[in-house]
Amino acid sequence: MKFILLFPDIRFQLDNKKYLILGNPGSGKTHGIANLVESLLEGNLHIPILIRAKDINPINNWAEILKKSLGLASIWNETELWQALEALSYRVEVNSVSTTDTMAAKIAPKILICIDGVDESTPYDLWHERLREIEVICHKYPRLRFCITSRPYAFRKLNYKDSLLSNVLVLPSDGDVPVNELFDKYIREFNIKIEGCSWVKWSLKTPLALRVFCEIYRNRRVAGIEKSSTTITNLLSKKFRIIEKEFNDKYETGCGDKDFIMHKSLLAIARKFLTNTTVHRDDLIDSLKDISELITAVHDYRKKLIDFVEDYGILQSYIVNTDTILAPPKIYYSIGIQPFFDYMLALLITDQMKDPSDITLTKAVWCKIKMQQVAT
Repeated sequence: MKFILLFPDIRFQLDNKKYLILGNPGSGKTHGIANLVESLLEGNLHIPILIRAKDINPINNWAEILKKSLGLASIWNETELWQALEALSYRVEVNSVSTTDTMAAKIAPKILICIDGVDESTPYDLWHERLREIEVICHKYPRLRFCITSRPYAFRKLNYKDSLLSNVLVLPSDGDVPVNELFDKYIREFNIKIEGCSWVKWSLKTPLALRVFCEIYRNRRVAGIEKSSTTITNLLSKKFRIIEKEFNDKYETGCGDKDFIMHKSLLAIARKFLTNTTVHRDDLIDSLKDISELITAVHDYRKKLIDFVEDYGILQSYIVNTDTILAPPKIYYSIGIQPFFDYMLALLITDQMKDPSDITLTKAVWCKIKMQQVAT
């Protein structure tokens, strides 16, 4: 009886050619799809192709997208590409026949094309057009499948009945697995020994808190810590001190941890986002011009710092492609993982308390916080 009830859901998934995964910053979209691709490669059955949307101009057709992603010669046309990919799946199937039990159920190999981070490449309307073409492509080439990840706002203008939203997974912001179930795997991976404070497992409430905790205590023994030290605020405070040291060590800036160049840079970056939801790369670089430690007679570390904090998820860049091939694309930044930016706002408030003369800044910070509360 249960199988009969599940059959419509199974049939629905089998009939769908594309799967859209939507999630807010830090919900694990990129890690999840990267893990999927890695697992499929190890399985030696399905053939995954991972494409970063930010590396693609959606004005291009699928042939141009695939040739760029796979590094193929320009002589290939779209039909030849799809046929070649299908032929590859048949080749894998033939090769697997001699190595598997002939009585076992057979799964036809598929070509899975994963497109990660559609929100990082605009205009979104062009991406919608590319994705609408998937149904026709898969009808003609039945062994093709597509998986797309994005932040929700890239599809916000679509009607909820739009066919692009027919098979969607929306990731919860606090993760789809309880943190306490992830805890043991994380501390084992990060080589952390927990002694006498088993309560830590239950005090970390979000995947981000767990990840930051493990990054802080990597290869260490944890004992006798205060419960307050596992709050996301205290964890991020320690994490940002680590980031400060890592940046100075990586680029040999000659600055010490007490020069607080990362701290001052984050304050400058946060100020830009008080009145802007997106900031052009050049404007973001210019916002760091008053931090003297970043600009020396030999080096200008501003670009490196922006790239460094983006790697940590504090910022996220996206590409605005132009209508012509000759004009270079423009790079913009938006807020990355929200708790990181919330911490940066807290730094602004703390900094303001030391110098209360600028009341405008204080009002702007609280206005930003209120806007975020309304949005959530």
